[in-house]
Amino acid sequence: MKRLFIICTLALSLGVSGCANLPKIIDLATTGISNPVTPDMVYRVENGMIVAVSGLLAYKRACIAKKIDQSCRGIIVKLQVYTRQAAPVIRDLRAFVRDNDQVNAVKAYNLVSGLLDQFKATAIENGVR
Repeated sequence: MKRLFIICTLALSLGVSGCANLPKIIDLATTGISNPVTPDMVYRVENGMIVAVSGLLAYKRACIAKKIDQSCRGIIVKLQVYTRQAAPVIRDLRAFVRDNDQVNAVKAYNLVSGLLDQFKATAIENGVR
């Protein structure tokens, strides 16, 4: 009973809405926390970047062979920014997931996902398919 009173008092002092959230607080206190970024998520984001880099490489080859409009050089430069930034972040992401570093894994995953989204948006914006 004494522990329940202490938990409720702590919850109120932290600004939590009374003991209504007490079961959530107890669940957080008694369960282990696993990494929210799974190896499967890392695998999917890595494969997304592999597809993006492969597409960029094919586009670059077509540009060099002059099979497409020569304004492609500027587009390639825009797209390479995202692929170059993603490589070290993916390497760090793998290490964070392996070491179960939840906070940094989430940040790295969100960064890589954002870079991939920006890559896609830039490609679509510039007519790269």
